[in-house]
Parts: sequence; structure tokens; C-alpha cells
Amino acid sequence: MDVGCSAPVCVSCITRNGSGNCCFRIIVLEDMMKKRHKIMIPILTAIASIVIAVSLIFTVSVVGVIALPWTLMGIYYNFLAEDPPAPSVTYCEFPFEIVYEIDDETVVVNDVFVCEFVGYGVNEGVGKHRKWKGYVKSTGEDGVLIAEDDVRKVYVGVGDPEYYMGEYKNYTPAPNVYDIDKIKNDDLFLHGELEEKYNIKIISWTFSEPIENTFEKNE
Repeated sequence: MDVGCSAPVCVSCITRNGSGNCCFRIIVLEDMMKKRHKIMIPILTAIASIVIAVSLIFTVSVVGVIALPWTLMGIYYNFLAEDPPAPSVTYCEFPFEIVYEIDDETVVVNDVFVCEFVGYGVNEGVGKHRKWKGYVKSTGEDGVLIAEDDVRKVYVGVGDPEYYMGEYKNYTPAPNVYDIDKIKNDDLFLHGELEEKYNIKIISWTFSEPIENTFEKNE
């Protein structure tokens, strides 16, 4: 009986015999392919999920092994290690004078360098340590601003607050010229390059002596 199928004859069948067998074989083959496709999709999805999960586990394990020492160190210093002895003097002001020349103009700066204790920090090199903040009293900035353009600010530093507050003595402060990039917030030039670029010359400076501080163990 002719089923009236209009499907094309398959390659293996040269002539149709009117029974519709060729068309039937195509329908059966298509049905088998669809069923196989439905079976394979979940299997491939499961395999892909397993591969992704294994990759994530491997990545997390590697990161964990690398980060573990730093994590343990952070836990120790932040929660277990004792604070270093606290300073008896936590705030002091140090007058200074800097005379410099820029573009053949001499400038005299008289100001005060403020140093204050701001708590404790952790550094992988020295462990837990006292933290100090130093800034110029009239501006609140780390150093004396002597030049500025669209890209950077150029400063003269007056020393480290640790020195002035008695943390260490084997140090002689001297004015250093440095720059801060306004966008990246970091320095761009090596020592000596800024002086040449901006025609800067430090003529003289007078810095205060450090205090005799004492450090007492926390109760």
C-alpha cells in the first residue's frame, strides 16, 4: 500500500517500489538520530560540568597553597602577635626651612613637619611594627609642593617621621625631590631627573633634631 510519502529516495535505493519502504527507512533513521541526540546532550553536559568542576577545584587548590603562608602570617600578626611597645610621645611638630631655586627664582619655605603615631601595621619584612604619619602642617601633604603641571606634582621631602619620633638614629635627613603622577599616583622619574627637567636646585635646608622617645610595653 502506498503511504504517499514525498520524501526523496535514499542513496542506497535506486528505484522506488511503490511500497514506501525507502521513505520509512529515512523516517526510522531520523527518529534514531533524534533519540541518540537527546541521550548524548545530558551526557556531554555532565562531562563538561565535571571538567569545569575539576578545573575550578585545581585552580582553587593551587591558589590556596600559594596564599596559605600569607594568610597564616596575616592571622598570626593581626590576631595573635603582641603589639610592639607603644611610644610615650605620639605627636610632635618639627620646624624646618628649605631654600631652593626653580627657573632662576629663589624660594624660601618655612613650615612645620607634623609627626604622629597612627597605630600598628604588618610588613612581611619586619612583621608587626609601629606606624607613623608625617605631613607639612600648612598643606597636609607629605612634602613641600614646589612645581605642578597637568600630569604631575613635584615635591621636596623633609625626612621620615620615624626618624623625628626616635624610631632610629642612624639616619641623616636630607631634602629629596620626588614627583607624584596625578593619574597613576606614583613616581615617574629617577633621582636627579626632576631637578634637570624643572630646573630645580636645593640651596640649603635646616631640619629639627629628633626627639628622645621611649617605648613602653603595652599592658
